[in-house]
Amino acid sequence: MCKADAAACSLRANLRIGLERAFAPGFVIDDRSGIGLAEFDAGGVQFERRCGPWLMDVKGLTRIQAGNQLGIFTLSLIIAPLCSGIIDRRFGHRRMILAGGHLLAAICVALMALGAPDSLLPHLFNVPVMPPQFDLVMLVTMGFAVSTQSLLFGMTTQLMGAAMAGRAFAATNLALFLGTALLQSATGVVAARYGLPAVMMFVAAALAVGALTFFIYTRPEPQ
Repeated sequence: MCKADAAACSLRANLRIGLERAFAPGFVIDDRSGIGLAEFDAGGVQFERRCGPWLMDVKGLTRIQAGNQLGIFTLSLIIAPLCSGIIDRRFGHRRMILAGGHLLAAICVALMALGAPDSLLPHLFNVPVMPPQFDLVMLVTMGFAVSTQSLLFGMTTQLMGAAMAGRAFAATNLALFLGTALLQSATGVVAARYGLPAVMMFVAAALAVGALTFFIYTRPEPQ
């Protein structure tokens, strides 16, 4: 019981830290805006889980071909956080980088969905379906864009300081895992009823909502 009580107290403390109004020096962030972005950022995780069936069932790739594309996508997810850090140190404007990166990721996912057979892009380009190379470009671009999420941890460190950074990181990670669990259930229902293109659009909408919520409820601190 003592251990359970201690764990519950620690969880409440982590949530309290994550829901602080002041999220980073120089900005005032409405309750849960940063945590909300982390939750909706789970759309990127769900997107990766659906890419294999998308490439094989919709685009007609073999397992090996789909695996090669997903391997390149994974490399972009590995390299991108380093690039995000370099851009942040060079130019600053974390708020713009985070919101813009997630909006760009949402656009990439939506374009992939619109490249399905009998969808908008094939009709525009007079092809049966957009080629897999188009998906690869969208995957890599999306990988670099959504990986700006790593800047959330830098913003958290700025706010809380080194002494409390661990708990603040726990709150951010908790939001990410919670969003993953919720979106996994939701995308399963969407896939069963409407198919994979609808799942892609749903994930794109989740990313866009998270980015816009974060952007709207963050503003320069009043002078």
